[in-house]
Amino acid sequence: MMKTRKLLRSTDSSYSVMVKKCYVVGLMIAIYAGIIPARGQSSRNISTAQLEKIVFDVAKSFSSKYCKDFISIAEYENIVKSKERYCQLFFSYGVFGSFDFSQDKIDNLYNDPNIGSFRVVGSFNSMFFSSEEKGYESQLRKTSPTLIEGMPLFSETYSQYPIIPPVARTRAVEVYGPLNPRKVKLYTYSLLKGEPSEECEISFTTKDGCFPGETRLWGKGVLFIKAGIIVGFRLDNVEDRFSHFINKRDSSPTTSVNDYSYEVRYTVEDGVIFPDHLIQKVQWMKPKDLSKSVYYFAEKNPCADPFNPSITVTTKVSFSKPIALDKTQKNRYSGFFRPTGASWRITLAKPVIDATVLASLKSIPSWFAIKSDLEKGGLSVEEQNKRQTDLYLLEYQKEQRYIDNIIKKDAETKRLFEELFK
Repeated sequence: MMKTRKLLRSTDSSYSVMVKKCYVVGLMIAIYAGIIPARGQSSRNISTAQLEKIVFDVAKSFSSKYCKDFISIAEYENIVKSKERYCQLFFSYGVFGSFDFSQDKIDNLYNDPNIGSFRVVGSFNSMFFSSEEKGYESQLRKTSPTLIEGMPLFSETYSQYPIIPPVARTRAVEVYGPLNPRKVKLYTYSLLKGEPSEECEISFTTKDGCFPGETRLWGKGVLFIKAGIIVGFRLDNVEDRFSHFINKRDSSPTTSVNDYSYEVRYTVEDGVIFPDHLIQKVQWMKPKDLSKSVYYFAEKNPCADPFNPSITVTTKVSFSKPIALDKTQKNRYSGFFRPTGASWRITLAKPVIDATVLASLKSIPSWFAIKSDLEKGGLSVEEQNKRQTDLYLLEYQKEQRYIDNIIKKDAETKRLFEELFK
């Protein structure tokens, strides 16, 4: 009897092990075949039509929940690097205003009433230190059009390219990208990872025949979605004809001299969507074919020859303490914010670095390395900032009315900043 029980136990144990092994093998086959998603992986059986419907619902949510009128603190930093050396740093903080948010069809940046405007309270602007240790170069001179080995450096479009606000490409996606419910159908979609009902990443690609007539964006990107809400997006080398090359109408993508990415993150407060930050990274690369008359570039070249040595530019804009405005507040503040590219670049009223700017500079992770490289030319960062302001004053000395207006606006902005955020 005892032997029989032992035999039965042995048989039950072997059978149980066999069943478990079969279950594991079957589960692995199901995961491999895409029938069951593995932990951390996406289900593979979601159709393109289903993904488009998911993106459409996300776009509708974005359209209804994005704040129509708001003011926030904004910090803008622009870092130029050549190989391992930092060449230039620009930083400013102030007040950003956005009013009457809309995704209605707009041909280009210059006709967009919703681009928003940034008013500077304090700033820092270094001189451009040559990576070849030739000393400092004038910021006013370094971006003038030149010939590089016989190649016209964007001469056809240069005169149409003022200083573009960094938020322009965000507006390109909001108006012409998959954040606009009316434009969702112009792209194909693929689930990269995650679960649409929870958190996921969905790639999008411009459909053939839609560019530049129906959409002003050509290329690929990624949408970051959480619980049906857009939390961000990224563009990878997308040709944007909303803010750049706005008069170029042919459907062929333009040869690019950049490898760039542009990423935006949003935040949700009390059910309302606000921008949190954006980061753009641009690598300049000399094209193999130098015979083209026009080359695409994501931003204005930071120096006369951005290819030798190769230049990388990182731009970041951070938003904080957003204030949603009611109708009375909107009427009070909207007249003060008028879109102007120059307002992103400089403030003339305070060339001396104030305490807030200094504290913000020190919070930049690479600040001490940047400061060390910039001062190798013999001037402290404080001296460089003062000289850059003097250069702008000299440039505009024949337009004193223009300077007076900027200084007046600077003083008004400081009062507004203290009123809202202190």
